[in-house]
Amino acid sequence: LCPKPNDLLQAFNDLKGRIKLGALVISIAAGVPIQAIMDGLDCRHVVRCMPNTPGSIGAGITGWTAKGISDQHRDCVRQILQALGEEIFFEKEEYLDVVTGVSGTGTAYAFIFMEAQVAAAVREGLSHADARKLVVHTVEGAAKLAMASSKHLAELRDQVTSPGGTTAAALHEMEKGRFRTVISNAIRAACERSRELGRMLIEKLRKKD
Repeated sequence: LCPKPNDLLQAFNDLKGRIKLGALVISIAAGVPIQAIMDGLDCRHVVRCMPNTPGSIGAGITGWTAKGISDQHRDCVRQILQALGEEIFFEKEEYLDVVTGVSGTGTAYAFIFMEAQVAAAVREGLSHADARKLVVHTVEGAAKLAMASSKHLAELRDQVTSPGGTTAAALHEMEKGRFRTVISNAIRAACERSRELGRMLIEKLRKKD
């Protein structure tokens, strides 16, 4: 189940009564609660997922939760999601809104961060091709190093930062620009929008009934 939020009610209308009793429904509709899907489709076994776009090359990560599924269903879901990359199961459904804000939309944060770095490098004189290669490989390498290391991210950052050096100067500008706060606020906005989409759908379902 993967329609846009505005198309979800129509999908419910088209599919309700057509779902076999024991069928497993897997939804990637952002913000849509499991209970709303169960009511909207009149089904019993629902998985709610939030993948991200790197899944298209097998490098994604998907957060998911479920209601009314068997161990067999659970294994099936894991096999499907692992085809996209990594997966994390969450017992509490409300965490899926956080997953949406962190990883579901998180690739966009990474892309805009890289875009800004490429633009800055071009302004300093590099060609776009060279700047893009430097930036993409730097971000990829940092991610791989973080995955390979058990150290706290702050410790990895400190390894790059010499007192009075170039990295310290760059980080100082980021702190002046409230970089951490902007990221935190962006994630919170995405989380809240996910919750809002769920509330809006539930309200529409109530009006329909």
